[in-house]
Amino acid sequence: MIPNLCNAVRPEAKSCWRHGLRPITTTIGLMLLFTVIVEFDGGTYISQFRGRSAQCAAANYAAHLVGIKGMSTLANRKRLASCLSRERPVAIQGVRNVWCCSASIGKKLALVNIVATV
Repeated sequence: MIPNLCNAVRPEAKSCWRHGLRPITTTIGLMLLFTVIVEFDGGTYISQFRGRSAQCAAANYAAHLVGIKGMSTLANRKRLASCLSRERPVAIQGVRNVWCCSASIGKKLALVNIVATV
């Protein structure tokens, strides 16, 4: 007999499935795939990260962006990383699984969109 695993699934995983997301459950918890889209200093940068929340994805991106050589100067990347690591993305009304946050470095604005990716 095959055991019924539906009741053994973590509650947050059930919630993700209801919203059309495919979580990965690990020993450290539920991990979703997020696509991070950043507009900054005349460029568009797209990356993907696994995390438990949009805020984790923003923090992961902050750590990652210092190494993006084509994005502005190293000093600007470090300042931007510092700002984004403290940001709390805001859910966009009218759409599901989409968040936004921003940071300002001098006269340059970074617009960050985070999408929970199916």
